Amino acid sequence: MAYHEGPYAGAKRMVREGRIDELRGRADAGDTVAARVLARWLNHTDRTGELLARMAAGDVDARWGYSDWLVRRKRSAEAVEVLRPPAEAGDVSAQRRRARLLAGLGRVPEAMMQLEHAPANSHRVESWLRSQGLWGPRRLEVDTNALDASLAFLDHGLYLARAQDCVS
Repeated sequence: MAYHEGPYAGAKRMVREGRIDELRGRADAGDTVAARVLARWLNHTDRTGELLARMAAGDVDARWGYSDWLVRRKRSAEAVEVLRPPAEAGDVSAQRRRARLLAGLGRVPEAMMQLEHAPANSHRVESWLRSQGLWGPRRLEVDTNALDASLAFLDHGLYLARAQDCVS
């Protein structure tokens, strides 16, 4: 029985084998898996010029790659702005990511407002805020004493999440 390699594994193999031009060609031809893997590779190899060019051309995966690049360099405020267009267009993942970044920057009311636009079943960040005592009965009620103690935990959690993304 022959082994069939899925598209994601195939794209990752192209990176391992240094076939980046082939991967880039597939991404340019509309292969979404290739675009995602290429954006991740561009991010981790600090090729921000190409990430920005692809982002300007409307490549959503490049936008995510650039936002991750900014977060890795502790430029979360810029990453929040990079994710604004997809979040405003209704991308639930972008809305959640923006909310986490905003909360990590101490902009909890903005994070909560971002969650107001997300579907009810996507409020993971809201659950975290509630568990930390930051989400009161009125949606924008914030306990600043609890906030100071909790932001360090959130910041640590974001770094752990980024490390896990790099491993996968």
